[in-house]
Amino acid sequence: MARRLRERPTWQGCDEEFIQRQTERLSALRAGTTSPVPIPLLDTTHASFAETAERIREWAPRFPLTG
Repeated sequence: MARRLRERPTWQGCDEEFIQRQTERLSALRAGTTSPVPIPLLDTTHASFAETAERIREWAPRFPLTG
């Protein structure tokens, strides 16, 4: 991930501080520790693309990204 972020154009603002935050966020995601509140699984296994988009639109605002 860090390599891909470093390869981005400079206008995207991917400085080392940003890369560090994103790397930490990815590690937290993998560990399941990114939110002070539990984030429930949104199972869209059998949903159509349209249903999935609608369910995500309704589900995601409850869990704003911070930090």
